[in-house]
Amino acid sequence: MKTLSLPSIAVVLTLIANGCSRQVESSTITVEKPYPMLRIESFALSDSDARFAYHVDNSFDHDIWVCEDMDGRGGNDVMQNAETAVEGKTLWIRLRFNLQSSLLTYFPIYARYRRLGPGESCSGTIALSLPVESTSPIRKFYGRRVALSADRVILEVGYLTGDLPTMLLETRAKTSRRPTDDPNLAFVPFGWGGLGAEKVAEATLSDVAIPCVARIETKVGEN
Repeated sequence: MKTLSLPSIAVVLTLIANGCSRQVESSTITVEKPYPMLRIESFALSDSDARFAYHVDNSFDHDIWVCEDMDGRGGNDVMQNAETAVEGKTLWIRLRFNLQSSLLTYFPIYARYRRLGPGESCSGTIALSLPVESTSPIRKFYGRRVALSADRVILEVGYLTGDLPTMLLETRAKTSRRPTDDPNLAFVPFGWGGLGAEKVAEATLSDVAIPCVARIETKVGEN
């Protein structure tokens, strides 16, 4: 089986110098619906960040295009991003682009998808600065900030099927013409109609304690 190495993904850039990282042995890693194609391979927690190593397998008999980066403005010099959302005591990490947006932007926002042929796989690392907050390159989160400890992580990775570059050309997506010489990469503009067909693989990490900051909507009459 061919393995492709993906770049690391970070919501906030964190440089760790002389820092100590501990492997969390008590965590329970499980793979959940819809397909057993995604797994969280390891989790490490330091004083400054939480790191999740994940692995994606293409067990289908056709190509898939896996979301590896929600890179905001789409420039090569822009930090890679995943969306994080703290809901209750669950930390959601979303590496997919079929999401509702609350932002009005004046620049194209892209996600980068990588082609995996049948039997191919890829790996990546997501690093989140502590405490983890709800943040996204395509929407904002509102509400009162409340510190808590998340005891569960759900990782979502989106993927598309078919000849993605050709589909982008056929639909004449106005902002999809990010130049690339790599036939295994495709840059998908946010809002592209084909994103409605994006499927999501999901994996769960439980029995953890990750410092987070949730956004709690303030009800009428509350201070």
